[in-house]
Amino acid sequence: MLPTLFRFIWTRSKWQQLFVLLLTLAALPFYYASLELPKLIINNVLGANAGNREILGFDGLSQTAWLVLLCGAFLLAVCVQTGIKYVLNLYKGRLGGRLLLELRRWLCSQVLRFPPSKLESVSSDELGAMIGTELGDVGSFIGDAIALPCLQGGLLLTAITFIFVQDVWLGFAAIALLPIQVYVIPRLQRQVNALNRERVLAMRKLASRLGETAEALPEVQVSAASDEEF
Repeated sequence: MLPTLFRFIWTRSKWQQLFVLLLTLAALPFYYASLELPKLIINNVLGANAGNREILGFDGLSQTAWLVLLCGAFLLAVCVQTGIKYVLNLYKGRLGGRLLLELRRWLCSQVLRFPPSKLESVSSDELGAMIGTELGDVGSFIGDAIALPCLQGGLLLTAITFIFVQDVWLGFAAIALLPIQVYVIPRLQRQVNALNRERVLAMRKLASRLGETAEALPEVQVSAASDEEF
């Protein structure tokens, strides 16, 4: 087994992750177009004087023709961007499911290699919770491990680039709070991760306790100790 989850993901699905990355990058130009086209429609068509006008180096079309053309281009950009995201989500789901199944099989094989003394301190319910429930979130993470940071970062850079193209000072105002977010958010995330670890350990103990109680259910009912078990 590889030492880190990222190494496992990259080794087992390097080419699939690159394909996901290419799909992610392919959506960015259409995202920029969906920002630029409404500006052209408002500023160069609806806000201009009646008559023919020049847009993107082309002229000779009437106001109505330009409006229909740009609205159609905007609709096409939105549909293509949405279609790419749809295909991307389907592909990531299948990729995550395949690697999650492989990871669960590996963990089960490792459990069977443990010495009996190690397994005595861990109940079967805890093992089921660890391999079944706790690994469920890993499937979605596997598909998003590379694509999600690239997609969100690409969308952020595309939006910031669009703002800077419109107005430099407005762009600086838009990124003014980014340093604070870069400093604060990782520290908050570490606290969230610590709380998640505590929740996972508590759920393991609860699963173990429930399993023990279910096995000794007749004795618990006979002694009328159901209210004292938890």
